Amino acid sequence: MRWPDAGWSVAHTAAIAWQAAGAGEPVTVLSLEPELYAGTGVTPLNPL
Repeated sequence: MRWPDAGWSVAHTAAIAWQAAGAGEPVTVLSLEPELYAGTGVTPLNPL
């Protein structure tokens, strides 16, 4: 997986989410700035 436009914290979280989903584990990603995840295939929930 390569997300050259994503910052380290976004790419790291997205990679963990992909790994968990691939293993069949439930996963929820929360972000106050969900637009940062564009292009990663992860759609985080905004907790606000």
